[in-house]
Amino acid sequence: MGPSLFSLSAAAALPQWLGVGIRDVAPGPVAEMNLTASLPSCAVPCLASTAANATCNATDLACVCSNNALQDAARHCFHAKCSFSDTLTSINVTHTACGAPVRDKTAKWNQTIIPLGVVTIVIVVIRLVFKRFFSATSRLGSDDWAITGTLAICIAGMVIGIDGLTANGMGKDVWTLTTNEISNVALYLYILEILYFAGMSLIKLSLSLFYLHIFSGPIIRKLLWATVVFNVLYGFTFVIAAIFQCSPIDYYWRRYLDAGHGSCVNINIFGWLNAAIGVAIDLWMIGLPLSQVIPLRLHWKKKIGVAIMFLLGTFVTVVSILRLQSLILFANSNNPTWDQWATAYWSVIEVNTGMICTCLPSLRLILVRMFPRIFGSSKQATYEKGNREPASKAGHNVAVDLQENEWHAPHDGEHERMTQDRIWGT
Repeated sequence: MGPSLFSLSAAAALPQWLGVGIRDVAPGPVAEMNLTASLPSCAVPCLASTAANATCNATDLACVCSNNALQDAARHCFHAKCSFSDTLTSINVTHTACGAPVRDKTAKWNQTIIPLGVVTIVIVVIRLVFKRFFSATSRLGSDDWAITGTLAICIAGMVIGIDGLTANGMGKDVWTLTTNEISNVALYLYILEILYFAGMSLIKLSLSLFYLHIFSGPIIRKLLWATVVFNVLYGFTFVIAAIFQCSPIDYYWRRYLDAGHGSCVNINIFGWLNAAIGVAIDLWMIGLPLSQVIPLRLHWKKKIGVAIMFLLGTFVTVVSILRLQSLILFANSNNPTWDQWATAYWSVIEVNTGMICTCLPSLRLILVRMFPRIFGSSKQATYEKGNREPASKAGHNVAVDLQENEWHAPHDGEHERMTQDRIWGT
């Protein structure tokens, strides 16, 4: 999820008083309202003193709601004089009095994440079932086990998002929530952040291992093994950093319930670093297979088809870049349950999209088996038409699964043929 969610102090985590929507909202008949009766006692002197300095009467909300300097002064006073809970109450009361709209994005989360999660789970399960029961090897490879771990993370993330985040108010303005709800949101965001780092690392690891089943050239295999090692270290580093970002660990979410003593590192830099490294790895892992496909002596139409298959992985890179935009607000948020919703939202989408992209080559194989004339090579289509034998018995004329062929040390001159066999089954 990038930077530490709720990594700000309790005071800094609060929004600017009347800072969202108020300046464009015309207050109703507020001049007659007695705002002070609804405010916590600690906030009444703040409103009175700041209103006096701004030539506004404390009960003249028409003046209060339209005065930006007063808003800033009152906010600082609330932080200094009131508890975290009373500050939230004060902001909520003034927003309500000024007629600010009630904002809620929880429905959008459920409407997007649940269908996407279901599609992702179905695609991964189809891949695993096919590899285990219908492929030539009838077993799962190391890349399949890596994506299985990501599947568990995906399911856990769906449950946490629905029963943890949105149920406690993620996607609403922070001042509309109780301190217990804010603490719960922080706890579930903490867990989701760790799952995000682990999930994205496993996705990249799965893709690296998958490429090792395809390419037999000695140079490309050394590069791929180096990529595997880097992905493992990359994931381990950021997972550990996320777990121990606060001391004690539970200070991450308990600071909203009591003052307590603890500290958190500024993990914003880790979030940006993780995102930048992630995008760089994505581009690297798109370039590696394309560098091997271009020299192949294939018909140009086949080359385009192979390139498109690998370039589909750029879609997850696009999602990663979209997520980067949410980190801009994330790092400077005064309204975390509203602003950081976008970071959590795009993080979950990124994990699901990465899993789908990683499974696309296996889905292509299934289509080859079902529709060899359309998705297979010309040799495969001819063979199927003339012999009607099971594809698993057709030798090099079969649409070979990208992952079915075990790598062996080839003789000189075999690398290109093996790569073609594993990509197109020619």
